[in-house]
Amino acid sequence: MELKPEGDVVIIINQDRPGVVGRYGSIFGDNKINIADMTFSRKKRSGMALVGITLDQPPAKGIMDEINGLEPVESAYYIKLPDLPTDEQED
Repeated sequence: MELKPEGDVVIIINQDRPGVVGRYGSIFGDNKINIADMTFSRKKRSGMALVGITLDQPPAKGIMDEINGLEPVESAYYIKLPDLPTDEQED
């Protein structure tokens, strides 16, 4: 799983079955929150998936509560990470 560690990030652990990603993707879309990047990994044996989503803006607490309330979602977390330095800032 590759995820750029910066900005507004949501980590979701959910059951790996059809339509789950669409359900929380629709919640973000219905709330006018754009998904900038997304990565997905799953464990076939356990039937669980780990999804990393970078958003263009932070989600309101109510949005995270709604996602955590979805039946196939085991847990969802919002993390605000600092922006990575650009090449000019590294000097």
